[in-house]
Amino acid sequence: QTIHGHYRQLKELFDSFRPDAVLVWNGSGLVATIALYLARKQKLITLFGENGYFHNTMQLDPEGVNFTSSFTRTIGDDYRKTRVEPGRLQALKELIRQSVEGGLPAYESPRKRIRASLWSKLMVERKKLSLNRVLSPRLGLEQAGDPPATLPERYLFLPLQVTFDSQLLLYSPLIGNDMGLFVRRCHEAAKSVAPGHKLVVKLHPAESSSVDYRELIRAFPDIVWLGHFPIKRALASAELVITINSTVGLEGLMANKPVITLGQNFYNVPGIVQHLSNLDRLPDAIERGLSEPVAGERVEQFLYHVYYNCFTHGNKRNFSEQSFRTVAEKVRQLMGD
Repeated sequence: QTIHGHYRQLKELFDSFRPDAVLVWNGSGLVATIALYLARKQKLITLFGENGYFHNTMQLDPEGVNFTSSFTRTIGDDYRKTRVEPGRLQALKELIRQSVEGGLPAYESPRKRIRASLWSKLMVERKKLSLNRVLSPRLGLEQAGDPPATLPERYLFLPLQVTFDSQLLLYSPLIGNDMGLFVRRCHEAAKSVAPGHKLVVKLHPAESSSVDYRELIRAFPDIVWLGHFPIKRALASAELVITINSTVGLEGLMANKPVITLGQNFYNVPGIVQHLSNLDRLPDAIERGLSEPVAGERVEQFLYHVYYNCFTHGNKRNFSEQSFRTVAEKVRQLMGD
């Protein structure tokens, strides 16, 4: 639909229901942006939601999500002041262990499911047919169900991100959404300071069969390219993680790996990750990441703060009473009830 069409429909909805608050998911899409505009024009409370970076967590925030969340401004100081309670720390360590090893508990399913209409299912299949046109097992990428690939003995791990994701379009001043540039600069830097290490590049699952990376793959035959390959396994043996602003950066911290970030995110905290504002510093950052030990206790305290003080312990996929209650309490808190 046109912007005018979305505006008209949302205006009619607001006028009809007269909400006290508006919650948008992520907040960067066209419909969400129009909804926020109308909400602020009517002086309504606005809330933002997004998936959390830990199992069974959500981001619920009055200002935004990820880099634009309210806690981003002070997290570097706040995590140092957080008092770590041994029992809660042990619970988090167990959750991280399960996450790293791939043994997380399943979410509670809804008692009644809302079924998609036949029309919506057809539209989804049509979209899949139009996108699923480029990558295939012929490229030699690891596919789901294939025998396990042999990873290099020593390697740096680069997870690619969704090309048109808002995190890249809005919060990646060095790379933008150019995955080719990301790979090339990391390849050049690694060659100059870590010639004994391979690069392992994993395509994002949402793009492994919809974006044509064949030219890039041919340009770098010495890179190990992964398609539908378990990311936990790729992280487990990596010596360093380089990301723009992916959630994999925080997963790297959970796996006790040094992390370099090239884009903006809330976890760009000195002493936790190496965040670069200049790509020319990438070789030095790689050299430092490979030579200096990870500040384990500091990272542990940071993860503790993020888990217990920044994220809400509930999830849109978890239909347990506890999940509903926790999310509802957080929404009431943010609304000032």
